Amino acid sequence: MHALLKPGVALLVTGALAVFGLVAAGVALGETGEQGPEPSRAGMRSEVAGVTPPPCPAEACMALTVKNGGTCADGACTVSTGDKFTLAVEIEVAPADGYILAQTWIDFGIQLTYNPAVARADEIVWPDCLAFTAVRSETDTSVAHGCLSGLVPPLSPSTYIGNFVELSFTCSSGPSSTELRLVPLGESPADTSGTAFAVRVSDPAAPTNPIVPSVRDLTVQCTAPTATATGTLPATPASSATPTPAGVTTATPPGTPVETPIATLTGGTTATPTFTTTATPAATPTAPATTSEPSPTPTLAATLVGDANCDVNVDPIDAAFILQWSARLLAVLPCPANADASGNGIVNPLDAALILQFSSRLIGTLPP
Repeated sequence: MHALLKPGVALLVTGALAVFGLVAAGVALGETGEQGPEPSRAGMRSEVAGVTPPPCPAEACMALTVKNGGTCADGACTVSTGDKFTLAVEIEVAPADGYILAQTWIDFGIQLTYNPAVARADEIVWPDCLAFTAVRSETDTSVAHGCLSGLVPPLSPSTYIGNFVELSFTCSSGPSSTELRLVPLGESPADTSGTAFAVRVSDPAAPTNPIVPSVRDLTVQCTAPTATATGTLPATPASSATPTPAGVTTATPPGTPVETPIATLTGGTTATPTFTTTATPAATPTAPATTSEPSPTPTLAATLVGDANCDVNVDPIDAAFILQWSARLLAVLPCPANADASGNGIVNPLDAALILQFSSRLIGTLPP
């Protein structure tokens, strides 16, 4: 079985990380079993506070940055406590021949609060991302994203430079300092789901070798806002009433309404006005809204693992079917038994991720 499914990287199998998960062992070790080169880390942020990191030295580079909501300098950003800010992963240098897949893994710790968008595709701002293939997964302290540039091979390579994802975060309520890590492919805790690019290869039978970018991390400091001193205005003296001289009658201006005494009926009884009460119509009860669940899908014998649409092919279209069904955009899957690409008895975005990896030749087989 492929390295993606080994116990050491069981996060993907358990569904905790339903991202593309480029396979470090499977694609860095080629057919000869020789260890691939160590990913370049020369472009990472300097460990010395206040030192500006050097320019990107590798064939591809990504960096964490705060887009708005804070002020940044030399690898650190300051945000007011309790305020929201936008964290971005910027593609600073893309692979020279373009890329068909990009994925990121951000470890943000326990002090910051991640505010996920309703739709995962809304957070991926890479303009060449095909929304159907967008994948997002999060834990209490991390979030991962991935996307392909198309569905049907050959996929068009992208040369886009700029923000790949833009995410909403909230700073801690009290002062704190957090080291956010953009974890590369093959490093803990991301392992096979770390930050990487995939490029298109000319030979359809050849595996796709990932490009692990040099990355730059970021420190976010949540600080209490500085109080602004305000001056106190002098008190305004209370106005004094002007006494009216005795014996002076104050004239009522013409047109001023004059209070009329209540009429008294004969016998000294005071007339009481009669009020009419208007009945308020009773509210019509409204039936509670019901949430529709995906219709159960017919059970068919599995003939080709990953072939969710029953066209006798395993390709990104099958992944799109699974993602649409998971989002309740489809009522049924043509071949639900085939859709369980992970073999865990559940059809969810993890299966779509595995199919996308298999279609891009990032893994060699799907589980039997």
